[in-house]
Parts: sequence; structure tokens; C-alpha cells
Amino acid sequence: MRLRSEQITGHLEKELFPVYLVFGDEQMLVEETSDLIRQHVRKHGADDRQVWHVEGRFNWSEIQWQEQTMSLFASQRLLEVRLPSGSPGKDGGEALRHYVDNPPADTTLLIISGKIDTRSQKSKWFTELDKLGATLPVWPIDLAKLPGWILQSMQQRGLKVSQKIAQLIAERVEGNLFAASQEIEKLQLLCPTGEVDEQTVLDSVADNARFEAFGLMDTVFSGQAAKIPRMIS
Repeated sequence: MRLRSEQITGHLEKELFPVYLVFGDEQMLVEETSDLIRQHVRKHGADDRQVWHVEGRFNWSEIQWQEQTMSLFASQRLLEVRLPSGSPGKDGGEALRHYVDNPPADTTLLIISGKIDTRSQKSKWFTELDKLGATLPVWPIDLAKLPGWILQSMQQRGLKVSQKIAQLIAERVEGNLFAASQEIEKLQLLCPTGEVDEQTVLDSVADNARFEAFGLMDTVFSGQAAKIPRMIS
């Protein structure tokens, strides 16, 4: 089943699949989506987490062995496979297909991957994972969608905010996703009650906009005069 990353919270409220594959080249967003799945699995009784980093000549039989012993020792466990290359290789593809054929009832498999190209998404290991569980491509967030991402992220952290405040933060960080994430974490500390007002944001949100060497000249020629005082201050 193909899911968008913004759908994962609603999906987890309804059901938990045996397999999730989260992939993309925006590492921070991939980790954020993966963490929502981790938290949900832990909330539902997973008291053990096994992590494998697939690099070089990885021995996929380790995961096959773990698969056979999971149900003997725990009520619920999380298997996490990190696949930075986006490709499991021949042995890995066979191991994943074997896992899909007989998934343990008490185990959630979370695969966290780098970008997976279109050709690989048509491979048997990918399509079979998609049939059993969920595949979640994570795309970079463009500037127009940043306020919505900020609003959702703050609400997930228990902060009570309006669209206006989310828009204000987006304007202050000017598309810098990492800076936006840092500011959300800062506001969590500054607002222990969860209530975030506009003045708190104005007082605390740092100006983290990133400008290239010729950014000032580009701004002048593009007619974005409002940015110039901040760029030269």
C-alpha cells in the first residue's frame, strides 16, 4: 500500500501493518516519519528493538535468523533495517521476499532507506513489501507547503498553534527545514503549557535564512526589497 508521509499518523490510529518502508533523500523527513512508526509500535507493546545497518557485505542471514526467534521471547518487537543505498542487492532482495512470505505475527519490520529509483520500485522485493505493508516515499517540502508541515509538526508535539503562527515561522526561517525543526523544539521548551502565541515566536525564532554569495544581488534584481534589510544587517 502506498502512503504519503503526511498520512502516516491517521493510518497508525486505525491499524499497524507488519512492514513499513520509508524512503527518500531528505534524511530529516525520513527520520521524522520513521520515528512516528517507532513510537506507535512501542506504544503497542514493543519492548525490544533490533537495528541493522546494511553496508558493504552485509549478512542478510542475521535478519532471517532473528525472524525465526522473535516470537519465542517477546510479545511484540521492532526490526529496523537501515538501507542508505536504496538497494538491498540480490541477497537482500531474496531475504526480504522470504520475510514477506512468512512474516512473524509479533513483529513489525521498519525499513529506512535512501532514495529508491523508479526501476527499483518495480522490483519484486519492493512490490511484495508494498502488498504486505506500506511504502512511504518522502519528498522534500517546497516553500509553499512549509507552513502546513510546521503546523502539523507542532501539533504532533502537543503545541497549540494557528495557521498564522505556522506561516510566521515559515517566513522567519525562509525555507530552511532544519532551522524550522530547531525552532519547533525551542518553542516546546519555551511553552510548557503547549500554548504558543505570536509574541513568543517573534521573540524566540532566530533568523536562520541561508543566503548564497550572490544572494543579495539576486534579491535586488528579483524585486524582493523586503528581504534586503535582513540580509545586510
